[in-house]
This record gives sequence, C-alpha cells and structure tokens, in this order.
Amino acid sequence: MGALADALRARAIAAWRGLVFVLLNTLVVMLLTGLPEQLWGINDAPFLLLLKISLSPLSSALSLKYLGVWLGMSREDRLVKVLLTGGIYGSLVATLVILACYFFAQTVPDKMLILAGAVVNACVVLIVGSVGIRAVLLGDLLARWIVAAAFCFALMVAGLYSKAMGIEHAWPMWLSTAIATVLYFVIVAGVTFLRNKSQQRIRKLALGERPSDEITGLPTGSALLGKIDDAMWRSIRMGRDTAVVAVWMNNLYALSDQAGLHIEHEIRARLTANVRRALGFGSVIGLMQARCFVTAISGVQELSKIEKIATRLLVRVQIPMRVGEFTGDSVTYTPELGIGVVYIPHNRHGDPLLAMDLAQSLAQRACKETSKLLVHEIEAPIGAASSKPVDSIRAG
Repeated sequence: MGALADALRARAIAAWRGLVFVLLNTLVVMLLTGLPEQLWGINDAPFLLLLKISLSPLSSALSLKYLGVWLGMSREDRLVKVLLTGGIYGSLVATLVILACYFFAQTVPDKMLILAGAVVNACVVLIVGSVGIRAVLLGDLLARWIVAAAFCFALMVAGLYSKAMGIEHAWPMWLSTAIATVLYFVIVAGVTFLRNKSQQRIRKLALGERPSDEITGLPTGSALLGKIDDAMWRSIRMGRDTAVVAVWMNNLYALSDQAGLHIEHEIRARLTANVRRALGFGSVIGLMQARCFVTAISGVQELSKIEKIATRLLVRVQIPMRVGEFTGDSVTYTPELGIGVVYIPHNRHGDPLLAMDLAQSLAQRACKETSKLLVHEIEAPIGAASSKPVDSIRAG
C-alpha cells in the first residue's frame, strides 16, 4: 500500500517502478507458498506451474535492473556494470531455457523446473550481495541496507522454494522464512523511499523550488576534509586510484547587483543539485568555498573514466537556468566554470587538503581554457609506496 500511495502521490517513474517491483515480487511469493492452491482448492494446475517457473526468474531480472537504477553507479564502475548486466541477461536466458523445457521436454519433472528457478534466484542473491558490498566500499552508505536485504532474500528464497518443491521443514524454518520475507520487503521499501526522497529534493533544487543555501547540506571545512581523506584511504584499501575534482564557478556573483544578493543562494542551491545529479550518490561532494565544489571519487579504474565523468559534469552544470522566478526578478544565469582534476594513484596517499587546493587551482585556470577542463596526474614511483607528498606536485 505504501508503494501504491507513493506512486499516486509522486507520479514519478521511480515511484511506479517501485510499485511494479513490489507487486511482481508479492505475486511470486504467493505462488511459491501455494496460496492459490489453498484458497481455490486447485491441484496440479499447469498454468500455476507455468507462472511459478517463469515469473520468479523474471522478477529476479527486474530486481537487478531496479538495483542498478537505484545505485546509479553502473556507468562509472565496471564491476557493478558487469555483475548487473550479466545477472539480468542471465536471468532472462534462464527463463527462456526453463520455458523451453516446460513446453518441449515433457520428461523433465516439475520439481526440476522449480529447482532451476531456485538456482537462478540463488545466483541473483550472490550478485545483489556483491553489488551492495561494492557500493558500500565506493561510498554509498545507504547500500549497507542492500546487503541486509540480500541476506533476507537468501533466507526467503530457501524457504519459499523448499515449500514449492514439497520439502517438509520444522516450524522454525517457516517462521524464519516469514520473518525474512517481511524484512526484505520492509528494507526494500525503506531504501526506495529514502532514495526517491533524495532524488525529489535534488530535482526541486535543480528547478529552484527551494532556493536556500542552507538546505544543500554539503560538508565544509574539517568535515569535508575528513570525507575526502576517507575516500582516498578507501581507494587505497581497494587497490584503486582516487580522483579529486574541483568545480570553480567564475561568475557566481554576476547577477547579485542586478537581482539582489538572494540570487546567489538560489544559484548555489541549483548548482549543488546539478553537481549531485551528474555524480550520483557514491561520491563525496562538498564546498571548499562559495564558488568551489569539491568531490572525491573512489575506486577509480582508469583516468579515461574520470575524464568522461568530468565531461558529463561540465555538460550538466553549465546549462543556462532561469533564476529569481519566485521573487519576481526572473533572469537567465549561464554558469561560467572550470573543472580541475587531480588523479592520485593508489600507491600514493597524498594530503587531502593539498590535493583539494591543487584541484581548485586547476579549476580556476581551466576557466580560461577552451575545454574548461584541466587534468593533472600525480606521478608515483613504480613499485614504491607513498613517499612523495602532494605538495611537491605542481600542475604542468
């Protein structure tokens, strides 16, 4: 009911996607528990078996697709993309194979078909758990609940498929299955609501509906420094590189004399939303000062990936916007910005403050460049650990 109410209230694609997810998974749970047979006294109905063996792997494919949309990081992380894409297409292929066996291989027992669906769901459980852990390592703390949901999903799959195959268990097994099923849906509904709420807040910021700088909630000062440092250490533990990216807004105060000082607050709020929408929720974003956004991207696999992200960020942020519409002083603001990227190899743990300062300096210089983007890769001794501080590096 919560998913339905959210879909009717929000009328957004994400809300309706969540509703379809809940309805399809609820139908699969009802089928595997044998509820239709108990309610209507149906025994050995071919169409019920067909629904069980087809909808279950299809719901698994939908779950993986939904997880990819929820995380929003499959474009940046190759491992997440491979796992989710492989799981989705693998589930679809498995569904076709199971249906082919059902229609054309009459000698295959019904329990074997159900068991095949159980194997597909077991693989999906492993993928969901792996992707959730990967997302947590990359900085998306809300993904910790995805790992918990994967554990509940595993218990749910074990119990429901045991029931569908006619395996008898003691009451503690059925109780744990029921609890795991309820917890799974509660966790999924909860994280979906939280992520949709964040997306709606960002969308409102981008449209200027909440033009207050205080509501952006971006870390500054020592809080930002600590988050950047954590992101760098997280990359080192993963054996991956880190990119510190600064976005310098050269003309943030250009409209202050024309439209008033409040315009600067609205512009900053909307720029914050655009930066977050371009980078997703797996990256640390903060403010070094009013005109400089800073982000740290962990688990980088290669420099070309960061260049693509920076280019996408540039395209998103420099889009002209109408500001002041809520105060009657509507004007067009076209951001003039530069982006500076400091690429830090995993065998260098540089000073986060100096890395941020260098990225800001590059971003300021990039404002005068045609590409609006300057990238500096810190050289590291081959096969050596961190021995050269970041402050000894200068943009060339």
